[in-house]
Amino acid sequence: MHLNDKLLKEWIDNGVPLKGLDLSNRTFNHWDLSGVVFDNINFSNTKFIDVRLSQTTFNSCDLTGCSFEDCYVLDAFINDSKAENFYIKDSYFYSVKWTNSKLIKFSVFNSYFSKGAILRCTLSNVSFLTSDLSETLFAEVDLTEVSFKNCQMYKAIFYDLDCRSIKIKNCKLNHIVWSKSKLIGANFDKYDLKLCSFTDSDLTNSSFNKANLTQCSFKGSKLDNVLMNECIAPFSVFVEAHGQNLSIQNADLKQAVFAQANFEKSHFDNSDLSLTHWKKASAINCSFNNCNLYYTDFSYSNLNESTFDESNLRETRFHRALTEQSDL
Repeated sequence: MHLNDKLLKEWIDNGVPLKGLDLSNRTFNHWDLSGVVFDNINFSNTKFIDVRLSQTTFNSCDLTGCSFEDCYVLDAFINDSKAENFYIKDSYFYSVKWTNSKLIKFSVFNSYFSKGAILRCTLSNVSFLTSDLSETLFAEVDLTEVSFKNCQMYKAIFYDLDCRSIKIKNCKLNHIVWSKSKLIGANFDKYDLKLCSFTDSDLTNSSFNKANLTQCSFKGSKLDNVLMNECIAPFSVFVEAHGQNLSIQNADLKQAVFAQANFEKSHFDNSDLSLTHWKKASAINCSFNNCNLYYTDFSYSNLNESTFDESNLRETRFHRALTEQSDL
């Protein structure tokens, strides 16, 4: 059923249920659609301009070709819907929850998109440009060619996702949670990643050269062939992390925790490892040459075949550590 604007406004004002309607190829300009529940509505190629949608719900709607410009969207829900060739510009999308929806060729430009949630959705060829995604949650999402450029992503959460096709450029990435995600081959060189969590993530072949990793957590993460040279990582956590050919050279790792970590053929040369904790860790065939190991604790660790040439070993503890160097 296709309604004219006058009748549609009358229905909205009187709380008439809106279900199965054809609202395609329309322009909603300066409308207030707050609190409205749209069920199985065809909105294809419809424009929303300066529209208010507070606590609005879209259930099983076709949003193909829709655009939202200068809109105010608060605490809204988009469920089981299709948003293809969908465009958001200069809008405020705060605490919006997207569930079981398809977001394909979906663009967000110069918009406030924070504290939202994208759950059990498919995202393909999606771009976020110059937008604020602070504290936005991505979970149980299929990501294919998703890009973030010039975005604020403070405290965003990417939980248990395959992030290999994500592209990030010139974004602010402090305090992000990447737990249990695949970030194989990711390039975080020179980024400020302070307080990020990579707990239980696969970071194989990733690069963090010259990155700020202060207070980051790599607990339980896979670090095969990872580069962290010249990184700044005091107070970082590598508990139960594991990897081969990890390189953290010329790095600041003061007071980092490596308890129960497991590394082989890895390099920590020329790094400041003072006051770090390696209790029950395994660092086999690793190099700690020319390092500052002041008050470093290697108690009960396995250091077989590892070298400590020209390192500062003042107050370093090797209590019951396994090592082939008799002078330690």
